[in-house]
Amino acid sequence: DEQIRSVLPCDRFAIVRLDPDLRALVAVHQTGVPLPGAEVGDAQSLTETEWRFFSEQTNVIRMDRSQTEELASSISGVKKRLDAELYSHVSVPIAADGAVLALIGISSSQDNAYTDSDADLLLRIATQVAPAFVNSELYRRTIQLGNEQAAIAAIGATISSTLEIDEVYGEVATRLQELIPFDQLVVSTVDREQNELVRSYVAGLSVPGWEPDRSLRLAELHKESVVFTGISRLTSPTETRHIAAVNPAEAAALAFGFLSQMVVPLSSGGEIIGVMSLRSKSKAGYTASDLQMAQRIAEQIAPAIKNAQLLTQIRGAAAQEERTRISRDIHDSVAQGLSGLLWQIDEIEDSIKTDPAEALSLMEKARHAATSSLLDTRRAVWGLRPGELGGRGLPDALRREIERIALEGHLRWKFNSTGEPVELMPQVELALLRVGQEAVYNTVRHADANGITLTLKWSAHLVELVITDDGIGFDVDEALGATDSAYGLHAMKERAQENGATLEIGSTPGTGTTVTMKVPYQR
Repeated sequence: DEQIRSVLPCDRFAIVRLDPDLRALVAVHQTGVPLPGAEVGDAQSLTETEWRFFSEQTNVIRMDRSQTEELASSISGVKKRLDAELYSHVSVPIAADGAVLALIGISSSQDNAYTDSDADLLLRIATQVAPAFVNSELYRRTIQLGNEQAAIAAIGATISSTLEIDEVYGEVATRLQELIPFDQLVVSTVDREQNELVRSYVAGLSVPGWEPDRSLRLAELHKESVVFTGISRLTSPTETRHIAAVNPAEAAALAFGFLSQMVVPLSSGGEIIGVMSLRSKSKAGYTASDLQMAQRIAEQIAPAIKNAQLLTQIRGAAAQEERTRISRDIHDSVAQGLSGLLWQIDEIEDSIKTDPAEALSLMEKARHAATSSLLDTRRAVWGLRPGELGGRGLPDALRREIERIALEGHLRWKFNSTGEPVELMPQVELALLRVGQEAVYNTVRHADANGITLTLKWSAHLVELVITDDGIGFDVDEALGATDSAYGLHAMKERAQENGATLEIGSTPGTGTTVTMKVPYQR
């Protein structure tokens, strides 16, 4: 800069780098009179500059005032110099290996400030500095590549250290801002069940209507949307203006000041699970290199997003399973205990006037039943091993339960256990116990039976529970179809299925009922 000024006096000195991706000239150095949109880092489209005159690397542009005034009407970059009262100008290329890499330009407020000899001198200087410029470009790209690799490594470390996708999004936003400055980053995921595109994460500027968790129907998206094509899209400021003319969403973005956009697909396992978009207010826009970088990061985070979606599904399923377990446990223990308590209260009411001593005895039993129901409630909520099995084997627990329930319901009862008992998995023992309880309670409540028999059969690889009563029987298909009163029957079937067992309910009106549960096991 100083050396050139010493031999070629100027009021403005600038070096601009050619960016083929942007099809623009990016200012890398400037001193002297400032020009709007031409400061360091700003990009000017090639159509806005005199680049069109560089048909080969040896071209030199020299303008006096009359030429500057003539070209100002058609080239905005020239008009900016004229508006700044810079009437003379010389531009020469910095070239290497037959390709133009950059331009050196000097401007003066004097008319006819530069001669052909001045232009030749500036070209020789440009030729001399070309190797240094090439080296600086190589260094810039090396640093850029190093930053990209560091960003990818940092994102990978976050992905491997957490299952919380918001932490991954936060790291991505931080690293992308360092590599590809954006004014807004949006990660949207596809909800196939609802056929929607959901904004899962938003960083940067907040735009009304574009908040996280807002959704858009897939049917409302254009058929060429990245969600459908899987092809990344890069939109320049000029293209943004054209699209905004026909697309209300893009019109809103343009009104907010967003001039450029990149959209890349998020793909995992051959399926498009969402898109990542970056928007910028900069006139420079994004480059093909920026797009490639965004694609690499999208490829890295897509599996993490998919895993997070699966984790959410698993957590939802686990919560539903826990709700089902509590509901079933309350039905199998608490509800049955309360039913027994109601029977005892009825008996107390019948005997309190005729036999006070019996009433007192029944009240003590009712108190015990209420305490037992309270403990069952706590066990159901806490997911603890049922008290009926605590410290006892399955045969003893079943015998005690049939005795307790049958006596409360004034039934004759009989319990048999044949074969050599084995220790089963706790959840299998619990399932057998609950099915036995439910079957006996159903007999007491609905069967109008006189007696019930519970048999536990042990064989080499099978345990079989059979409950038989001599009640009035019922239509099994009809009962299972009555959703308001068949919860217990469905619960028994579900418990059997969850433990790899089979459950058969045999009954017809007038013939009694037999419930059989068969559980295979390995010794």
